[in-house]
Amino acid sequence: MENFNLEKALNEINISADYVNELANKTGLVKRKRKITAFNLTQASCTESILGIQSFNKLAININEQEKQRISKQAVAKKMTGAFDKFLLSLIEEVLKKL
Repeated sequence: MENFNLEKALNEINISADYVNELANKTGLVKRKRKITAFNLTQASCTESILGIQSFNKLAININEQEKQRISKQAVAKKMTGAFDKFLLSLIEEVLKKL
C-alpha cells in the first residue's frame, strides 16, 4: 500500500507543513528544533495507523524514509506523550474548522 500523503491532504484545505510545525510549538510538543519534526511524526502515525501496524519501530522506519536520517524507536517513543495527544487534538480541530 502506498504511504498516505498528509502534506497533500492538508494542502487541499490550506494547512501547510510549516503550520503543523508551528502548532506543535504552540501546544508544547516541540520546544526546540529536533531531528523528528511534528509533521513527520504525524505523517508516520497516520500512515502506520492506516496500515494497522503501529509500533515505535515502524514509526521510526517511516520517519527515516521521509528524512533520510537515522531516527531510533526510542526517540519516537519519547515523543509519544501527553503533548503529542494535545497536538493531535489541536490539529484535528484545525482540520475540522477548514472543512
